[in-house]
Amino acid sequence: MKGSPVRELVCVLLIFAALAVPLVSLTNREPNPVVHLGHRHVRGGNASNIVAWATLHFAHSPVHVYIHQSDRETWHLDPKGETEFEEEVTLGIHDGFIELIVHVEWPPDTPESVVELTLEPDGLPAQSASAWGRAKLDTVMVFDW
Repeated sequence: MKGSPVRELVCVLLIFAALAVPLVSLTNREPNPVVHLGHRHVRGGNASNIVAWATLHFAHSPVHVYIHQSDRETWHLDPKGETEFEEEVTLGIHDGFIELIVHVEWPPDTPESVVELTLEPDGLPAQSASAWGRAKLDTVMVFDW
């Protein structure tokens, strides 16, 4: 004996309605604010400074390295043949983002090379960004927590 098609349709629609109510409440929520305990930054428009351990790696030794954040120079290096640098720096963070302007110059006969910048802020996971260039590189590296 077969069931009524209308009854089966009503049962399927009731099941979908029962599942839809919790899904709608889950997907329409406002995101909870995120608070990072390692520093004073609170997501939602506040800006602050954080201390981070910065590491620069180069495939080929550069001639000049300048790293800026907005109007202030964050890091200026005179490499002297080195390909790795580490230093503790204070950076401004706004809405969970750090944006750094990186200027690197290599000797003219250097093949295409890469620079990798790793930031390890107190209380936050490390993040890396890299860029390729030949002779001169001007790029923006963005870090998001």
